[in-house]
Amino acid sequence: MEKLRLSVTMNTLGRDGCGTLSVRRVLTIETSQDLEISFVADKIELAVEAAKKAGIEILKFYGKEVELESKTDGSPLTLADCASHDFLMEALGCSSLPVVSEEGDSLPVKEDTYWLVDPLDGTKDFLARNNEFTINVALVQKGKPILGVIHAPALGETYAGGIDQIPWFEKDEVRTSMETVGKTTQRRMAVSRFHDHPDVEVFADIN
Repeated sequence: MEKLRLSVTMNTLGRDGCGTLSVRRVLTIETSQDLEISFVADKIELAVEAAKKAGIEILKFYGKEVELESKTDGSPLTLADCASHDFLMEALGCSSLPVVSEEGDSLPVKEDTYWLVDPLDGTKDFLARNNEFTINVALVQKGKPILGVIHAPALGETYAGGIDQIPWFEKDEVRTSMETVGKTTQRRMAVSRFHDHPDVEVFADIN
């Protein structure tokens, strides 16, 4: 991390109160880069705590019969989605930053920095009871994500990382640092078990 060093000359009384004595001091203060690193670190912990507690809200509905609604794109919406949304809006809103949620109103964001969340990613997995659903939280600054948290409540797993932060994986409250992976010439493509389409194979073959 970079530090800004300032040289300051201070005039003080000399020995026995006679005359003045010039004393030069070097002050070290944090630069904007240091402040950004601290900002990201603090916000990661806030996002992790919010995602975990939202997961607790979701699990209250897990494995039970739930009422279903359909969103405009035809995807399902449950009370679990709404409960997680409501909690995240309040928990992350305490940071005084706006929160944009998949289940919220589509409003333009004027601020440079805002939270972007998916309260329940994998509603069909939630309904299928296969444990593979997550709460996703990101902090976006000037159009780019600066941190991200993924929490899988039914699996007891959490993944987190951010700018100038070592990414980590947590299982049952035990955190383990993850190695970063460099660029590779090999390509991989993730597909959904619930959104299969013939064009997926065509796209994979030509890329």
